[in-house]
Amino acid sequence: MREPTSDQQRDALLNTLKDAIFIVEDNGLCHMNREAYHLLSLPEGLPLEQAWLMGPLFEIYDERGRLLPDTRWPQSHVFRGEVLMGPKSMDVFIRTFDKKTHFVHVLGTPLYQEDGTIRSVLLICRELPLG
Repeated sequence: MREPTSDQQRDALLNTLKDAIFIVEDNGLCHMNREAYHLLSLPEGLPLEQAWLMGPLFEIYDERGRLLPDTRWPQSHVFRGEVLMGPKSMDVFIRTFDKKTHFVHVLGTPLYQEDGTIRSVLLICRELPLG
């Protein structure tokens, strides 16, 4: 039987990836890799609870440039049990608090607890060229 992966090992692995990785817990906490901090224009390691005190960190827009309510954000779809893959993946614009705009392809899947309830969601975001 293999030993469970430590948080430190998980973070080291996630930080080798070139896509932004977000693990959003059902209580609102979020774990991000280095690329996710870069995508959101945040100093790496800054606790998100502290970052949100600066104001909204980002806004999400659809492909037509319409602001999405949080109920239509990618993680909201995944918390409802949807898997964002293939034709269900999402392309969105993210505008960060420093007014940078990124076009992002989002994949996502729920992460379940033993009782079958969703405990968190995994989002993989790949930045696409604008234009």
